[in-house]
Amino acid sequence: MSVCPGCGKENLCAVSAGEPAESCWCLRLPFGLAEQAGLPATALCYCQSCLTTLAAKLVTEASTEQKTATGQKPG
Repeated sequence: MSVCPGCGKENLCAVSAGEPAESCWCLRLPFGLAEQAGLPATALCYCQSCLTTLAAKLVTEASTEQKTATGQKPG
């Protein structure tokens, strides 16, 4: 079993379970979400819940930054 360094729950990594990397759920998400969010590099995979939360946060931040850059009020 491999645990998520973000929340400590099982990360359900296909590779850790001895399955091919191509079968892992993480390949359905953009690569590098943890790094983009400024999380520390780790040899362990983050779980789907943590990465989905990070993805939503990054989208919200990018939208806010874009609105600010174009003179629109964020929100």
